[in-house]
Amino acid sequence: KSFKALIQDDPWCTNMMFRYNKAEKPVSVKIIDFQNIKLSSPFVEFVTFLSMSANLEVRQTNLNDLYQIYCDSLNTNLTKLGCSERLSIEELKTEITYLYPITLFVICMLPIVLSDSVLNVEEFAGVKYTSESVKDSSFYKTFYTGSYFEMYYPQIFNVYEKQGFFDYMLEKLGK
Repeated sequence: KSFKALIQDDPWCTNMMFRYNKAEKPVSVKIIDFQNIKLSSPFVEFVTFLSMSANLEVRQTNLNDLYQIYCDSLNTNLTKLGCSERLSIEELKTEITYLYPITLFVICMLPIVLSDSVLNVEEFAGVKYTSESVKDSSFYKTFYTGSYFEMYYPQIFNVYEKQGFFDYMLEKLGK
């Protein structure tokens, strides 16, 4: 199956406004910032959002629940729109696995996106790094060392390892 939708193409919490009920539970969301809108797989948006925005607890314990909620919500909305297509949870998980290369890109960008520091693009783009000089660069020291990276990255990669992420990537690379 090939699902296509208009996607916002920048799915993270700063581009969403959440409404909460009296019990502080989110009850609705509005997406903003549509400058990159395009027709693409809605699963790309979903995978990117989870990779960028899910906290560690969600990654460790609730991903399958979120997959099921997403699948159920998608099917409910397809019914409301009069569409006969449906997506099974197995098909969704297959799509998520297929999108692991995008997930890898997103999780490698997390330190830059979530850093308190601002990326100096000119410095980053203008340097020809060698394997020896990368670790000495201010870019590397700013974004890929420190407490956030050392505390969360091993745990984030552990979650993906348990899902078979690295086995899939090695298989795709013919290793």
